[in-house]
Amino acid sequence: MAISTRGNQFQTENKFGAALFADTLERGHAVIGTAPSLISLLSAVFSPYMPSVSDAIAKMLNGPPRTIRPTWQIGDLLPGHEISPA
Repeated sequence: MAISTRGNQFQTENKFGAALFADTLERGHAVIGTAPSLISLLSAVFSPYMPSVSDAIAKMLNGPPRTIRPTWQIGDLLPGHEISPA
């Protein structure tokens, strides 16, 4: 849950929401863009314990199921990636 906590902290510190874009559009895109990648990472962490949840997240993100790698970088889902409709 530390990953989730740190992700929430990052979003909060960067004023996730409409006010974020008032600062700079580029920064807003960068902060918003981290959310799907973070969710994708969390789906990989959940996979051994809740595989159906991980599969559902991958389907919602319109991406492949994630696996745990030695390092993580933002950018698993690149700009322009389309997330599946709700």
